[in-house]
Amino acid sequence: MKARVVAATNSLHSYTWITSPHTRILTIWSSAARAAHTDGCIILMYFCSHTFRWERYALKKTALWIMFLTVISIGTLTTALNVRWAKAISGTIYIAPDGSISPPNANITTSDHIMYTFTGNNYLPIIVNRSNIIINGKGRTLQASGSNGFSLSRVSNVTNKNTFIARSEYGISVDSSDQNTLSGNKITANNEVGIYLHSSSNNVLSGNDVTANSNVGIYVVSSSNSVLYDDNVTGNGGDGVDLAPSSGSILCYNNITANGGDDICLWASSSNVLSCNNVVANDHNGIALDDSSGNRIFHDCFSDNTQQTWLWLNSTNTWDDGYPSGGNY
Repeated sequence: MKARVVAATNSLHSYTWITSPHTRILTIWSSAARAAHTDGCIILMYFCSHTFRWERYALKKTALWIMFLTVISIGTLTTALNVRWAKAISGTIYIAPDGSISPPNANITTSDHIMYTFTGNNYLPIIVNRSNIIINGKGRTLQASGSNGFSLSRVSNVTNKNTFIARSEYGISVDSSDQNTLSGNKITANNEVGIYLHSSSNNVLSGNDVTANSNVGIYVVSSSNSVLYDDNVTGNGGDGVDLAPSSGSILCYNNITANGGDDICLWASSSNVLSCNNVVANDHNGIALDDSSGNRIFHDCFSDNTQQTWLWLNSTNTWDDGYPSGGNY
């Protein structure tokens, strides 16, 4: 980043403040020293409120160079410390196929390469490359600014539970992964989607609290036989739950309310069952079906939505489980 210099001068001395200085500070100091050498002045430089400040006073050349070299030493040390700090906070946490954790100082521990437990909060994205494991967040925080919180890719039989996931891009991303369980997680205030399933089958999402994410709460794409059970999907910026396109999934006993788009949206999705869900208080549609047929929708509560249901493009579905079970209300 280029340094920005703001200067003010009067008859006694001049001041210069230099912001974001590290990449150009030596050039600035060198120019200041040459000017001071010519004028027979000293340049006094020091930190003030995270900026560099210099003042010019008439002193001998020997004193000038002593001060100049001292400031260069301080600046070099400061820059080195900043570089080491950046390296320390950058990177990704991996659970490798062999079960090892990298870096080893991540706040996750395991004694058997099966049960993994958070020992503190983690502020880096976590990529899971090992199958047949359980990850227990123990209520700790995972925050991965600019990246997904948890990423599961080409793994199976992973249980991910009890983690507070916030201020990431996607809270949990599951790609090309089957027979995994996401349960008891609190996934909130992420920049995109709360939970994202893509090209994955037979996954179970239960008891998750998916709230106040900027886009869709739970997004199931090109996936089959998913089970969403007892999840709270509330106050997300986009739709609450999207299936697009997906088939053979079961959504039951979920609370899906007050989301920014539709509470539930099915696009090009078939053979899904939606039952006993609470779908209320939405400014758009309670449920929207676009080019989606052969779904069974019954025993759901649709209430206080601007429009309870919306159908488009040959969407023919079953809205009643038959006598005496009944339909929706």
